[in-house]
Amino acid sequence: MKEISNRSLQQVSFESDCLQVVYIIQHVKPWPALDPERDQIGSICSSFDTFSLSFIHQSLNIRADTFAKVARSVEEDCSLVEVKFPLRSAHEAHVWNNMNLE
Repeated sequence: MKEISNRSLQQVSFESDCLQVVYIIQHVKPWPALDPERDQIGSICSSFDTFSLSFIHQSLNIRADTFAKVARSVEEDCSLVEVKFPLRSAHEAHVWNNMNLE
């Protein structure tokens, strides 16, 4: 929602396969543990001219369901891969630097 708001779109419609989240947001159901998040969502929603949030059954939400299954299958521990430029021989580096100076 925040990303869509940052793109200055004014008429939006969201769908979620989590009925509980839809109900909490639409009916302002008291849920103290989620109050900060609900307040933030409310603030973002008010930035749109037209906002709707509706429930979509998981079986109809194939793309999101597929993404969720893939995300759950990935290991939580990830390795950071550092990107480095390949080492060049002194001759290659000298020729490369001369080409950049011209």
